[in-house]
Amino acid sequence: MGFHRGHTTDLLKILSDEELSFKVGDNVGTLGQQFRHLVRVDDQYISAIENRKVENNRKKLDFPIEKSVQKLLEQFETDDERLFSVINQIGDEDIKIDWSYWGEKELTLSEHLEAMVEHEILHHGELIVYFRILNKQFPDSWKAWGL
Repeated sequence: MGFHRGHTTDLLKILSDEELSFKVGDNVGTLGQQFRHLVRVDDQYISAIENRKVENNRKKLDFPIEKSVQKLLEQFETDDERLFSVINQIGDEDIKIDWSYWGEKELTLSEHLEAMVEHEILHHGELIVYFRILNKQFPDSWKAWGL
């Protein structure tokens, strides 16, 4: 995930725990819940690689992770390590992942990873709205996007 994950964690690093409770409206979650969602969906993507199938396996989080910048950062690091470990174990094997849970028949590993990155980028768009309303200055890594 490297490049795009760096954008996510760079945003997270400039927030306080208190700012994680910020909401832009009634029908959306808090800023912290946006990051928590990324953690949970990352787990689904990684588990799908391990099991060769997307399933409804919601990651159980003991701590209210959406209220702690440090806990979220630690979880992103753990997820990245797990993802790279799983990919290294697969090596050059040409695997297919059953995506019927998400409405597709199957994807190659490459397509699955592309969808994982696209999901993170989709949330970058949402995070931009939160940051603009909070009048937060974007980290230097976001200059690549003109922010």
